[in-house]
Amino acid sequence: MSGPASGPSRRRALAGLLMLSAGTTARGTAADGSGRAQAASDADAALRLASGAFWTCQRELDALECLPSPPFGTSAAKALEKRYEALLDRRDSVMHAMADCVAETCHGFALKGAIVAAELPDASDVLELNSDSAVMRLAVSLARDVVAAR
Repeated sequence: MSGPASGPSRRRALAGLLMLSAGTTARGTAADGSGRAQAASDADAALRLASGAFWTCQRELDALECLPSPPFGTSAAKALEKRYEALLDRRDSVMHAMADCVAETCHGFALKGAIVAAELPDASDVLELNSDSAVMRLAVSLARDVVAAR
């Protein structure tokens, strides 16, 4: 586990802003009183839930990275590492689940895109990319969704 770096934090902040703007767009659409707004909101419900789970995991990971590291080899260090690994596994599972969902609205595209924007640069920095990696599957899924929507 390494300490927080300024690069990923800025990327995560940008991704958070994308999520906020996507949420604002969705709320603005609901205000028009049409039945389409409700249908659009239901279309990406699974993505909204998964996105929330992803960002919860990410906040917990960020908090763990800010904690002082316990001495190596101690039970506290092992417990912290186990928690960290469990959160990474959960976050990857959520991204895999999102890759299996089709985004049907601009809001759904934004939910996927915010995570890809936050995760892809870090994954490429540590060479964790292959066709089965969670972030790569999510990026390809987003691209397919956008192409299908045109």
